[in-house]
Amino acid sequence: MQTDFEKIHQLLTNSEANGKVALQLLKGQPDLQKKVEVYFASLLDIFNKNKIAAIPSIIKKIRAEKEPKKQFLPLLQDPVFSKLLRDRERLTIKNYPIEALFHLGEFLELKRLEIHDNKSLTQLPSSLGNFPALDLFRLYSNKIKEIPASFFDGLEEVKSLHLNDNKLVALPKSLENLKKLELLNLSKNELESIPDYIGLFPELKSLYISRNKLSTLPSSLQNLENLEEVDLSYNKKMTVIPDFFVEMKALKRLDLTNNGFKKLPENLDQLSQVRLLNLNNNKLTTLPESITNMKNLGGLLLYHNPISKDEQKRIEALLPNTSISFSS
Repeated sequence: MQTDFEKIHQLLTNSEANGKVALQLLKGQPDLQKKVEVYFASLLDIFNKNKIAAIPSIIKKIRAEKEPKKQFLPLLQDPVFSKLLRDRERLTIKNYPIEALFHLGEFLELKRLEIHDNKSLTQLPSSLGNFPALDLFRLYSNKIKEIPASFFDGLEEVKSLHLNDNKLVALPKSLENLKKLELLNLSKNELESIPDYIGLFPELKSLYISRNKLSTLPSSLQNLENLEEVDLSYNKKMTVIPDFFVEMKALKRLDLTNNGFKKLPENLDQLSQVRLLNLNNNKLTTLPESITNMKNLGGLLLYHNPISKDEQKRIEALLPNTSISFSS
């Protein structure tokens, strides 16, 4: 049987209308009112309120927000009130003045989690939490250098993962468990290598690894039979295109801008599905004869390469149905 306090608590946290009923019931019960005030003190403090009459409107505001504002986030660390945020499908932690992210716990309904533009955020918890429905996770534009080994445990349903624009120098072992990944964005970090397990994501379609410090790539990439898009631009230590690239038969878009490539593989034509090939800002002087067999190539970008006028004419003759740009 519920106590009077339990009834009041349930009414206050149920809806604004029920909360107002609870406030009426509290009248003339100073001891019970004091107990309620103590219980809800942390919630009132978060919203700079000091009277329990504000609770119904606070609860309404929390439940109405599709994307909780940053003043709501302390609730996640409060065992009493964190449940007010745990039944939502989207959570954003943006422009929040923290250096270390806390363990978020269990979110059974959450489908979209965004943690970005937190300019002081450098540390992550050993694990983030349990998110059995999470589809999209964006952890970008922070100052994170290291991701703990088990950080991705509990996020196995994620299909789209964005770790771009951080300070990452390595990737954790637990990332290997995200077998349903379709998009992985690692751009604009400090990575010098990509782990071999990158080839164990059977559903991966888009891989963004631009603006890192890569000089080589793992051969396991050729195992990604569904990979349609690769952005390898702005890795200036990358001077040779790996031969296994031609084994990625599903590729439709390949961005190799701003690297140090001097030549392309002779059997480039095996990439028969490629529709857009971006080779801007490299050191290419010629293209292999086999490129004429890239029948699906709709766009070829060759800005800022030392290609002679005669060679330009030759390339145009090889690809009469392709839109080719030699200058911006």
